[in-house]
Amino acid sequence: MNYSCAHCRQNFQITADDLQFYEKIGPDFNGQKFPIPPPAHCADCRVQRRYSFRNERKLYHRKCDLTGKQMVSVYSPEKPYTVCEPGVWWSDAYDPLQYGREFDFGRPFFEQFGELNRAVPKSAIQNAKSEHCDYTTYSTENKDCYLLVGGLGTRDCLYGYRIFYCSDIVDCYDLIKCERCYECSESSGLHTCAWCSNCHNCSDCYLCDSCTGCQDCFGCANLKNKKFHIYNIPFSEAEYRDKVGQLKTM
Repeated sequence: MNYSCAHCRQNFQITADDLQFYEKIGPDFNGQKFPIPPPAHCADCRVQRRYSFRNERKLYHRKCDLTGKQMVSVYSPEKPYTVCEPGVWWSDAYDPLQYGREFDFGRPFFEQFGELNRAVPKSAIQNAKSEHCDYTTYSTENKDCYLLVGGLGTRDCLYGYRIFYCSDIVDCYDLIKCERCYECSESSGLHTCAWCSNCHNCSDCYLCDSCTGCQDCFGCANLKNKKFHIYNIPFSEAEYRDKVGQLKTM
């Protein structure tokens, strides 16, 4: 069956199997079945709605609702939530069981869920086991990092997203076990590289794409285990150094 998305007005399809699945997973309370209605939005709009609650890129100053201390938070000061410092949130400073409540079947679910969501304390930022990383979030086990989102086991990294076990990284996305890189993405095992994408186990490479095991390459793509290449053309080491030096000064 074809439906029109309530948000973007694009047509999308819901099959008979989908309807059977919604009926199957409908909850049962005290012997009464509560059917799940078919979605009113297309798949793309449903994804946007699911992601809309998650703030990764904006940080705010606000006070901890339990200690009054000024802190960095993903929740802005005017938000109606109870927000506290991560250390306090993980501690026994409050009793989480006091927020439990009975479900009222005579009231809408999301109305009650919203009340519970606003009352239960939230961690101001998701940042654990880190040192000098006050402005990082969804991260853990980092040291001396700034404005990092989704970092793990990193050192001296700035302005990154999904940076794992790296050091000395600036303006990069989705790197694993890389060092001394700038504006690289979706790569692993890089050392002293810049503007590289989808490269692995490379060193001293610049403006490269989809290269593996390469060293001293400039502007190359789809190479494996090569050295001293410019635009996929091989050069002697002396020629390479001279030409790359000229390209860097252009």
